[in-house]
Order: sequence, then structure tokens, then C-alpha cells
Amino acid sequence: MSGLERALRLVLGDAVVDGVLARRRVRRARRASSIDVGDVVVGRTCKVRGRIAIDGAPERAPFSLRPCAFWAVHLLTKVRTEDRHGREIVVWRTDVEASSARPFWLVDDRGDGVLVEPEGAHVSVPTARLDPDHPHLNDENPTFRAFLRSHGVLTTAFMGVAGEHQFFESALRHGELMAAYGRVDEVARPAPQGYRDGLARDRRLRSVDGEPIVLFAR
Repeated sequence: MSGLERALRLVLGDAVVDGVLARRRVRRARRASSIDVGDVVVGRTCKVRGRIAIDGAPERAPFSLRPCAFWAVHLLTKVRTEDRHGREIVVWRTDVEASSARPFWLVDDRGDGVLVEPEGAHVSVPTARLDPDHPHLNDENPTFRAFLRSHGVLTTAFMGVAGEHQFFESALRHGELMAAYGRVDEVARPAPQGYRDGLARDRRLRSVDGEPIVLFAR
């Protein structure tokens, strides 16, 4: 951390400085040229493009229940209040903001792959409002109800069509095109080699101190 950054954190606070640095890194990542998975070089910072491949059990987006490598949601609740003139108005209050991710691969058509560990990443993925008629917003499924209750939200029947809530969700799904920006390192894993196990080395993108990776939907 530079002396200037340390001084700014003392004056402005960590949250403000972290936000500025995050926006700067996202802008730098957007300007970077994309390369193919097969051209990734260990030790360099790059933006690599490929398709998402999930190895193992996927995450489940809590509103739509879509299988994915990453999801983010927020829930708005209708609140009736009064303006300064005493007239009734409706405002939308954010009651839930949450996200989750699991490691996944970026792969190309030749079979090359780069492991992506998304913990601590900046994720630039469009969030869309789910259709109020979406079945999983109205079927009272236990996964949906348990998620909302874990965030202190009282569940009711037909929450999608009732009009008292708005559900927003984004997800990165298996097979989708995306790009990831960051410094590439290498990780070893056991690999069968005849009668004994050896080590294989995989290229990897992960966040390190001061250098979070950036994930983009394409």
C-alpha cells in the first residue's frame, strides 16, 4: 500500500477508497484486449475469454434455481409511507443483497482450460428483474422459502405475482461465454500416472492482495 493510499484511507475511509480502486480496476479490465485460453501465460496479467465449465456440483441461484458457477440477487419490497406533505407514497426498500460462487473452468474449443477461483472477485454481470410469473417465485418451493427466511424476509404465497416484491438475479452458467481478467499463476493437483500418482499443473486466475480478478459476462 502506497503512502498516498494509506492517507486517503485515513481521511475517506476504507469503503470509499476500496470502491474507487474497484471501479478503476474494472475500467482497466474492460480496456484490455481479450486472448484465448490457449494463449494464457503464467505470471502475466491478462483478460482471457472462454466458456464456463463447472466441474462438480453447481451453485443454485436462489430465486430461479438455475444451476450456475456464480449468482447474485437482490430483493426489493414495496413500502407505503408519506412524503413531507403527508401524502401517501410508495417506495421500494432493498431487503436482500447476496451472492455466491464456486471455482470453475474457462475452456476453449481445443480443450485448453484455465481454473478460475472467484472468491474476492469484482463481478461485472448484468442483473435482470425476474418475470413476476416465474414459477419458482410462486410455487413456495422450500429452497426459495429457506433462502428468504435466512435473510429475515417473511414468505407468503405467490410472492411473484402479488406485486409486493421485485426479484433481481444474475448468474454465470455452464457453457456461457465470459471473460476473466487478472494475474495468472499455477496450481498443482494429483494426476494418475500409471501405477503411481504424479502432479499436474493448471493455470489459474485468482484474487490476491490488491489485485482482485474481474469477471465479465459476454
